Amino acid sequence: MSFSNRLIQEKSPYLLQHAHNPVDWYSWSEEAFAKAIKEDKLIFLSIGYATCHWCHVMEKESFEDVSTAKVLNENFVCIKVDREERPDVDKIYMDAIHAMNQQGGWPLNLFLTPELKPLTGGTYFPPERRYGMKSFKEVLQTVIGFWTQRKDEMLKAADELSKYLVEMDLSSQRDSTLPTNDAFHSCFKLFENYFDTEYFGFKTNNQNKFPPSMGISFLLAYYKWTQNSKALEMAEQTLVAMKRGGIYDQLGGGLCRYSTDHEWLVPHFEKMLYDNALFLQANVEAWQLTHKPFYKEVALDITDYIERDLRTEEGGISCAEDADSEGVEGKFYVWNYKELQAILGGDLEDLAKFWNITERGNFEHNTIFHETIQEDRDKIIEALGGKSFLNKLHSAKEKLLQVRNQRIRPLRDDKILMSWNCLYIQALASAGSAFSDQRLIELAEKTFLFLRENLTEGKNIFRRYREKEKKYKGTLTDYAEYGLSAMKLFQVSQNPNYISIAIDLAKTIIEKFSSEFGPFYETEFGQKDLIRRSIDGYDGVEPSGNSATARFFLSLIGIGQMTDKLSAAVEGIFSHFHKELSNQGISFPHMLKSLLEYKETSEEWVVNIESSSQEERQSIKNLIYQNFLPGIHFVFNTNKLYVGSKELIPILEGRKPREKLEIYFCKNRICQLPVNTIEDLRNRI
Repeated sequence: MSFSNRLIQEKSPYLLQHAHNPVDWYSWSEEAFAKAIKEDKLIFLSIGYATCHWCHVMEKESFEDVSTAKVLNENFVCIKVDREERPDVDKIYMDAIHAMNQQGGWPLNLFLTPELKPLTGGTYFPPERRYGMKSFKEVLQTVIGFWTQRKDEMLKAADELSKYLVEMDLSSQRDSTLPTNDAFHSCFKLFENYFDTEYFGFKTNNQNKFPPSMGISFLLAYYKWTQNSKALEMAEQTLVAMKRGGIYDQLGGGLCRYSTDHEWLVPHFEKMLYDNALFLQANVEAWQLTHKPFYKEVALDITDYIERDLRTEEGGISCAEDADSEGVEGKFYVWNYKELQAILGGDLEDLAKFWNITERGNFEHNTIFHETIQEDRDKIIEALGGKSFLNKLHSAKEKLLQVRNQRIRPLRDDKILMSWNCLYIQALASAGSAFSDQRLIELAEKTFLFLRENLTEGKNIFRRYREKEKKYKGTLTDYAEYGLSAMKLFQVSQNPNYISIAIDLAKTIIEKFSSEFGPFYETEFGQKDLIRRSIDGYDGVEPSGNSATARFFLSLIGIGQMTDKLSAAVEGIFSHFHKELSNQGISFPHMLKSLLEYKETSEEWVVNIESSSQEERQSIKNLIYQNFLPGIHFVFNTNKLYVGSKELIPILEGRKPREKLEIYFCKNRICQLPVNTIEDLRNRI
């Protein structure tokens, strides 16, 4: 097979983008490793993903350049990796870059020994000297020179760095006790310190501002526990600012990856499934807590976007949409003034006030629609005409979408990833039950069934599906999020088959991913293409594997399953990350929220509804589904469920439904005497 065609056999959209480069690319494979060893060549590893803007830039500048490709092909074995398909590979070499005191990002480019040990690297390299950086060719020549003249030194340095990477997770074990409640207060203070009081959200040391959806979920839970109004205020203001800012697609719905400024104005235009799933979940929780219509509207807008633009014909949810179209970032989304005049006519004057449209524009002489986030939205609408303006706004959106849909769309990365789809399933089921929308629950179940049919095989889970191919061993995150999805679907459907699936998954996680000192590895035993098994708790773009595992196990403990074994596992996770949870909780919000629920708000509720009328049953369910109840695990018990599934749901034991409503409130499986009215339940909530 000629090098120009080698990647054509791959299913990854990212690898396929590089299939016709003059670079002799290999996938992450034994074939590539064997070639490097046989020819005693360094490996040039380049990691990215299909919707990565700077990956596209470096491809056009360097990987499509014949002279650069010649240097690479003659001196290196070149490997391309899709970080979304192989987060385990990405994690190892991202840690290596950080160990070199460099800032991470994508594309991630490293030079490895033939044994896969990292030597040096970086992220984006320009084709010529700029940004205070050497050119990519200069970097290549420097590495070639060192490998030719000082190989022994390089090998020694690679051995030392690899040893550090292997030992770093083991050395991070510092405590065998759970963090105290000070961890929750400390995390809240960090959020308060970083809070942007002008544009909302949380400032970091760089110019970009990322969606903090998991942090918002923590703040909502913290507010529920403490009634600290500042926590709720920060969460609400940030949710509203993101929805009203340029980071959100005001016409078609959906949240972009991040804002390139602190004003939420100019986004990096790619849209990722995980961002939108987590944002959906945060808006559902905000609605459950406040019952403000705004959050429901946002949640439904996000589901409309995902179902319309990301769901595949087969039934799964695509990963992402690119930032670029026709080689230009944001071209699909922005508008010039004359174009808007032609489409909107006399309506433009009022719409310009609402969406901040000017002739000058706010992005390269074009306009990104956004609302003024510091001003009261209702007052703006009222000043522009109230209901008549809302009708005008709705009509304008329809007209503009019709025009926009004629444009060349950004690339859709249509591979299906297990954990990302599971985040959406959980958020979709939460929305369906909270809003009494059976359609959303059915969509969640449809997605789960697709995953079960296409990404599982016996006890094994696969990471990625595309074009009838399932590939790559599932990570800890994949197993745990799939288990959480099963438990969420049981919660909204009361179908015990989901519990059977979850129990098997918990046993498999313990079998495949356990460590000897508390937390769980990200990869299963026996993977030979990795220089280490990573352990991670950092909640980055999605919950970490250990965060998801802790939450999953807590959901099983909540119905009485494997309580001693799973409790020990959960405490092992929390104890291992004691220092991080206590001092850096802002980077571990998903795990910290689980710890808060475990220590302070966890309860088990058994609601015997056998004798209730259908109307009363639904009222009871709505009362629970429509309120924000972090840490509450509940079962709606009927004779059918009790007789057929009490072994699966041990907290039902001894609570056979009788001819009256009974609600048991339990903590650590110790229950109070049951109450018997909806009003009692309302008072408890």
